[in-house]
Amino acid sequence: MGDHGGHGGHDGGGGSPFSPAQAAMFAARQAYNERTATYYAAAICGLIAVFTFLHWSRKLASRSPFIPAPLARPFVVISRRLRNLLVRPAPGLNSSGHGLLVAVYVAINLTLMLTNVDKSSLSPEASRFGWLLVTNLCFVVFLALKNTPLAYLTSYSYERLNCLHQIAGCTTFLLMVIHASSYTAFFFHLGKLEVLREHAQIAGMIAGFMFLIMVTAALLLRRYAYEAFYVMHLTAFCVAIVCIGFHRPDIHTRIPVVLSLTAALFATDRLIRVSRLLLNSTSNEATIYPLPNGGTRILLAKKPPQAVPGKHVLMWIPAIRTFEMHPFTIIDTEAANGSTEFVVKSYNGFTRKLHAQATANPGQKLWAAAEGPYGTFPDPMEYDKIILIAGGSGASYTFGLVGNMLERMDAQSAKNIVFIWTAKTQETLSWFSGHLDTLRSHPNAPKVHVSLYVTRVPGSSSSDEDIRNTTGNRVGRTTTRFIAGGATASTAGRAGPTTLARETTTPDLHHDSDKEMAEEKEKVHVVQKEHATSRNSDEIGSPSADANVAADLEKATAAADAAAAAANSEANGTESQPLRHSFSPGRPDAETVIRTAVSSTARTQRVLVAACGPPTLMKTVRNATAKCITSDGPSVELHCEQFSW
Repeated sequence: MGDHGGHGGHDGGGGSPFSPAQAAMFAARQAYNERTATYYAAAICGLIAVFTFLHWSRKLASRSPFIPAPLARPFVVISRRLRNLLVRPAPGLNSSGHGLLVAVYVAINLTLMLTNVDKSSLSPEASRFGWLLVTNLCFVVFLALKNTPLAYLTSYSYERLNCLHQIAGCTTFLLMVIHASSYTAFFFHLGKLEVLREHAQIAGMIAGFMFLIMVTAALLLRRYAYEAFYVMHLTAFCVAIVCIGFHRPDIHTRIPVVLSLTAALFATDRLIRVSRLLLNSTSNEATIYPLPNGGTRILLAKKPPQAVPGKHVLMWIPAIRTFEMHPFTIIDTEAANGSTEFVVKSYNGFTRKLHAQATANPGQKLWAAAEGPYGTFPDPMEYDKIILIAGGSGASYTFGLVGNMLERMDAQSAKNIVFIWTAKTQETLSWFSGHLDTLRSHPNAPKVHVSLYVTRVPGSSSSDEDIRNTTGNRVGRTTTRFIAGGATASTAGRAGPTTLARETTTPDLHHDSDKEMAEEKEKVHVVQKEHATSRNSDEIGSPSADANVAADLEKATAAADAAAAAANSEANGTESQPLRHSFSPGRPDAETVIRTAVSSTARTQRVLVAACGPPTLMKTVRNATAKCITSDGPSVELHCEQFSW
């Protein structure tokens, strides 16, 4: 990163004095590099300004009734045509919009690498790469801030910026490799490799190895051992910052100024987080309960300030892991005794140990604190029709949204909510049994159409792949409807007092009024089984198979119902009741659901599609929603929440 002379002398490295010509050359190089850093900052600020303008102009325009339609029409058409293209998924990225942003970011770096630089030798180019390395490092840290100003300016919070953080990090690593390689080649050709043994250069080499550790940990460990990745990533970053400071310590080079800004951003964010964590840790405790199939319910006694269902907090439970905090989505801020509720699926490390602790000691109270909340998403109350689609544990987000909406809506509200959840096993349905009951019993329940799907049902053709693949409709429109805690709808006549439900795989989205929806929900049908369209429909259609399926279901649900009911009753303070929520085997046709819902909406109304789940589900939802964003249709907004990061 240093400005090394052509005869082995170097700026700040302790070498031989510069000649007047060399001093002039280094001064000109320094001026060009400082100008490059200024251009970089201006370009990044310009990008942020563009996104800020687009976000707030759309937000204010949607709320303002004073903009004449003829005047707004051209902007609406252009905006929707662009969004039709940009919300679609892109290879390796969340959307084509992310791809465009990455292309602009790379173009900025390439332009600054290749312009206003002396190409007569490797030294000036190597110096330019070093400057861009430092400026990009500052941007990488900015993208990683939990308390980022971009959440307010552009509605993009830190977890939605994470993919850009990773790309900027890889770019910084490549700049480091080119910078080090160029200077090594430069001194090799001069026969001055002894320069690389100086303390300043050794510090630079250590910083380079720290960058290598950061990138390697991100690429290899992040997905499979997040705790190990986080420790390595954070430690390597801190060491790298210090070593770069020793590599270029001279204040007149301005490198220490950029490093100080980078460190200040990082330290300020950490200080805010620690202060908020300590404040929320006083007189706070988490009550933990085990749930079937590896789930854990957490009831946090002290509500985090400004907590809203659908946002997430970073939970700290020192009895489980002293030095770890993990993101959990808020489901309810007014749960039992005014506590804040979370439902967590166990994976590895922290969540697995948490579930084991809850299983061994149900109802145990542990000292805990939550730092946050974080996350940005559109206010669903600003839309006429809301489509909520979740897969697996992503339901924590959609249950949080729909529960909050039910409480905020009044009796005259004309909003229409479509709620779809796909779970791997029917045991998982018990995780949100209380919230499912709310969707059936709340005064605003007629405004919500709930469809549940289970991909692993005894005797059905569904498989584990169904939860991961969501691009088709393997179930079809006429399938058996099952009851969690009861028998199949087709065997209801001999199942005894089991709640029955009408068969519906694709929800009816053409209700003209809330009254019709209420009447439809009150109807109870004994379903006559038709031929299923799944791969083994002939086998399912046989009477003996029906009996076997019913028997298998009763056996499979008995233990799960008892355990879940006991845990739920203890957590919610209610009498144990069997779970009775109907579901369809397989998975929904998300594309048809979205298309039908949007096509049945007036062009003057607004539709929100919010989804959370596996990557394949997000891809399907993005493609389906993009097709529905048209210049002559209703306004359609898409929000895809990542349930892991």
